[in-house]
Amino acid sequence: VCCALIAGTIGTLIGYAVAKNRRSRWASYVNGVAFLPYLMPSIAVGAAFFILFSNEKINLFNTYTLLIIAGTIKYIPFASRSALNSMLQISNEIEEAAIIDGCSSLRVLLQVMLPLSKPMLATTALLCARYVWNEMMFALCFIETTAIKTIPVGLLALKGQESGEWSVLVAGLALSTIPIVILYLIFQKQLVRGMMMGSVKG
Repeated sequence: VCCALIAGTIGTLIGYAVAKNRRSRWASYVNGVAFLPYLMPSIAVGAAFFILFSNEKINLFNTYTLLIIAGTIKYIPFASRSALNSMLQISNEIEEAAIIDGCSSLRVLLQVMLPLSKPMLATTALLCARYVWNEMMFALCFIETTAIKTIPVGLLALKGQESGEWSVLVAGLALSTIPIVILYLIFQKQLVRGMMMGSVKG
């Protein structure tokens, strides 16, 4: 949830900044840099985080903090791209009318762009939460203590090389889907509206 909220917030700010200055060279540069983590394999990103945050000065190894940082950075490109596509579908006349009425850029974002983009942003946050919930690579790299291991890593421990507790594993898989299913049920209207919003333009 923390990763989804933080990545969604940062992605929204990046998407709005790029959409507002879409003809600027800097906007294209920021958009390209924000998309860079998607071009790198997870194991390479995990190794970089391990080197940066597992040393004498900054030791976040074996903590949820490192998982949140890594997950947030990994899914910022997805969130920023979704926010950008959503805000590009909003007519410029709406933003210009708000500016003429005396709204600042921050007020335009909070009171105009975000309400109009709410379905798409809710869909983005929900998908980010699902991806983070199923993330295994970072949890395997950064977590050693059994008590704080994530559910995917815990389920992996139930399967041996040649045998495993299949009944317990299947039960655990079923239980692990409950939080995501609950989120989908709560935000199903925003999810459907967000998908419809992204499928057509105009």
